[in-house]
Amino acid sequence: MSAFKRATSSKVAPALPSGTKLSTRNSQLITSSGIESVDYVLGGGYPVGTLTTIFSDHSDYASLMSRYFISQGSINNHTCIVASLDDPKYFDKCPLVITNDNEKNEKDLTNEMEEKMKIAWRYQHQPKVTTVVGKLNSFLNFMMKLKILLRQTISICVIVFPETLYKNEKAFLQSIMQLSDCVMKLEAFTDDSHFLSKDYQGYFRLEKPFRLNTVSIFWPETFELVFKCRRKRFLVEKICLPPELGEEVSRSQAAPKIQVKKSMSCGSQGGGNAALDF
Repeated sequence: MSAFKRATSSKVAPALPSGTKLSTRNSQLITSSGIESVDYVLGGGYPVGTLTTIFSDHSDYASLMSRYFISQGSINNHTCIVASLDDPKYFDKCPLVITNDNEKNEKDLTNEMEEKMKIAWRYQHQPKVTTVVGKLNSFLNFMMKLKILLRQTISICVIVFPETLYKNEKAFLQSIMQLSDCVMKLEAFTDDSHFLSKDYQGYFRLEKPFRLNTVSIFWPETFELVFKCRRKRFLVEKICLPPELGEEVSRSQAAPKIQVKKSMSCGSQGGGNAALDF
């Protein structure tokens, strides 16, 4: 027998927090957003210690995305904190784990979300409260301090911000994008006249991807993305245009035939046929 023994390390790799994993791209600790298709667009999920902003319109789809994230955290026994002035029953509307007892009809869920969107659009042209510069600066100062705290912990913060209420404050919205690690935007279709409204509820925009611990930013295959709400999940897909079933091209519109004229070439005489023709 050999007297040599294989060297083994007594160090044990630390266990990762529940519901997290290491990114294969940059070894960043990430967790799921609760929506599989959104994780794919982001390159795996939300990195730990980051600040994400979701710009919303007058619909409720951005809040629905945040509820999926809260549900994902509660399943993994994470501490979840929600700050909201508009919805005191926020946790009651979070999605549950799909079972045979709590499944809802796919059409019922879609119609419910569309009805909420129509109610919200009724208030689109209502007079808005004049914004105060001091309050906007206070919010930016809050985001800056919050981001510093997040970098020192294993927490994640997702802010749902009503962009349409501050569409005239371009500098303010630009500052929010600069302070955020990732920015997404949901643009719901306002009516049924859109050619994609039969299958989808709106556009999904990735305004700013994550740029942490890497020199190569993850970019999705395409930025032409749409979202839809279904019975079991919230889906983000790339736009696939239907085939154009128009009339056949008429002969007058067909490509003209190219006629090659014989000309003098090297080795030819008087327009006759030659073996070499350059």
